[in-house]
Amino acid sequence: MGNTNIRRGASAVATRSSRSRVIAVVAALCIAITATTISTQNAFADDYPTWGDVTNARNNQAATADAVARIKSLLAQLEAEAIRTQADAEAAIINAGLQAGVTEAVDATVPKGRVISASPAAGASVKPGSTVAILISLGPTVAPPVVQTPEPAPAEVAP
Repeated sequence: MGNTNIRRGASAVATRSSRSRVIAVVAALCIAITATTISTQNAFADDYPTWGDVTNARNNQAATADAVARIKSLLAQLEAEAIRTQADAEAAIINAGLQAGVTEAVDATVPKGRVISASPAAGASVKPGSTVAILISLGPTVAPPVVQTPEPAPAEVAP
């Protein structure tokens, strides 16, 4: 009888050991299947741009570059006109036998380079060689961009 108990105990240990192996194999298979399923899902997102979006952005960028070039050209033309306007005013004063005194001022309504005023006014009688003061517009003032600087950290005080 003592021998039978030993056999039963050995077979119970073997059964438990084979059950543990089966459970371990099943668990490993479940993990492998789960990992395979998760890793093979396609990556996608709804917000990735399409090729059409990329093409449109390139076209918009080209259109923006064209607009910037047009604006730069217009600014160059305005600058040239301002220089010409001032030169014409000075030439008219000198041709009349007068002296030109040019000053510049900021004016919100008169474009840059245009004559704001002249003193004495056009048509007034003056002696030859007199000075005519002309005031040339610098255009409206342009405020510099506001740059916010971070607050300095409070100084640490030793205890």
